[in-house]
Amino acid sequence: MAVAEALIGVVAGMRSALPGPLLVRAARRDGLEDRQPGPVGRGPLGGSLPLAAIGELIADKLPVTPSRLDPGPFGGRLVSGALAGMGVARLAGRSPVAGGLLGALGAAAGAYAGHSLRRLAVARTGLPDPAVAVAEDVLAVGLGLLAVRPRV
Repeated sequence: MAVAEALIGVVAGMRSALPGPLLVRAARRDGLEDRQPGPVGRGPLGGSLPLAAIGELIADKLPVTPSRLDPGPFGGRLVSGALAGMGVARLAGRSPVAGGLLGALGAAAGAYAGHSLRRLAVARTGLPDPAVAVAEDVLAVGLGLLAVRPRV
């Protein structure tokens, strides 16, 4: 079942730069980094992905950061979700095309759900937005680790 492809897409919808380092970690864990092209394999891009994810985690808390639902950021999340879904599908030996579609759909769902839940949590708890955003970061990392966990 291709739930992992959709789940990694949800993660991309929440934090667009997070799936990349998770996929690199999974490929290394599974001994696949030498056989996978692009960011899943070795090379300068694979090493810079964690820095991009950390940068996004920081930038997300800034008041000048645009909404993830604005057209540019939303489109980036769809692309990130599609690429991540393709990566998860390839690691699992499934269709990358179907994985990409599931990843993009998951990213759309993750972007809207993450935005709505974050706003609701701020309104209901009275906590400042950056504090709630950190909780969303933790959720995104947990979902991402679940999406790339080894299959038995």
